[in-house]
Amino acid sequence: MQGVSKRSVGQTVKQARARSASTDAQASSSSSSKSNIKAAMLIHRAPLLTPTPSAFDQAYHQYSSSLRLALSNPIPTEFYFKKGSLTERRFSRAQWQREKAVFGEKLAGKQPDVGELPAEDEVKLNVRESEEDVSDVSSESAKKLERKGDGNLYLLVKNKESGKWSLPAGGLQGGEALHEAASRTVATQVGQEMDLWLVTRKPVGLIEEGSGQTFIFKCHILAGAPSPTSSSSFSDYAWLTKEEIRRALGGEEVDAGAAYGLDAETSEKPQSVWRQVEALLS
Repeated sequence: MQGVSKRSVGQTVKQARARSASTDAQASSSSSSKSNIKAAMLIHRAPLLTPTPSAFDQAYHQYSSSLRLALSNPIPTEFYFKKGSLTERRFSRAQWQREKAVFGEKLAGKQPDVGELPAEDEVKLNVRESEEDVSDVSSESAKKLERKGDGNLYLLVKNKESGKWSLPAGGLQGGEALHEAASRTVATQVGQEMDLWLVTRKPVGLIEEGSGQTFIFKCHILAGAPSPTSSSSFSDYAWLTKEEIRRALGGEEVDAGAAYGLDAETSEKPQSVWRQVEALLS
């Protein structure tokens, strides 16, 4: 009985050791796979101003305006203006000038006799020229949230160790979800001075670099500004357009390589970071 008992105990110990080794291997594999997963935040600033219409947009609006003018009925001036008043005469002249510009002098007819009109106060429009793209991503002008008011801006941060620009990203801690990790990274590394609105708890994109995976979440900034602390892993930040991000992430080299048949975007090689982020920007 004692011999059987010893053999049973020995087998039990071996099985326990085997299970322990298997559990440790699974835990190590799970831990290593978890450490390769990161969550990044794509912080977007929507346009503040109405974009300047393109040449096609201007031609379309001009055509639509002339079509509406041609199909519209004459305005009953006696209903809106007093007969012979200054406002009526100014309106008649302005209406004739508009028809002349759209249809030509022949179709516009004879100029109405409105007599001599007093000069109106000159209205001056303060037109602000569109800002050019920044040549240096680290310049102070790139930190202004109000720049490029008629376009979209996105936040990029500079890593202290590598010196590379990227989206603010960090690893997972404990049992937190991916969107929680992205929000925590922004709050602890970029600062809590920004009022952000998370669009969705589901990732909108994925960056794959080697064995690592970075899930991207999108949010809009409503107010505030980044304020990285001295303990942050990011040394600088910039609000950039899509074209500026392309240069910051090395997209120019990727496009140049593609032009000469050296594109790495094949099934055998991983895509560049720019190629994986490009579709998320506008």
